[in-house]
Amino acid sequence: MTSSYIDFFTDRRGKVVTCMVNTYLNDEKHYAVRIELGKEYVVQPLNALKKKHRDRRCIVIGFIQDDTGVPIDARVKFLDTNRTGRVSIRDLIASSEEKNEEENDESF
Repeated sequence: MTSSYIDFFTDRRGKVVTCMVNTYLNDEKHYAVRIELGKEYVVQPLNALKKKHRDRRCIVIGFIQDDTGVPIDARVKFLDTNRTGRVSIRDLIASSEEKNEEENDESF
């Protein structure tokens, strides 16, 4: 059983600029991803049957909110075709380049 908890941060105008997605697998924390505008991510759904956009690299250009104002999807620009698309924020993970930069920042 997979579940997710989403926490988000807005700027002064009310626009969502950052989301923190905590994904739990069998009641244990599987991973946490901080999604920011302009950063690079890879689409990796946990559901093995979900094939659309799998392994595609993208840059987040915006968030799509539900009726209550909670972000559910991300508007992204795919790097392989330069087209825009919509993916679930639960399916995004940090790209390998972003992970390397975070590890280098923590070492100082």
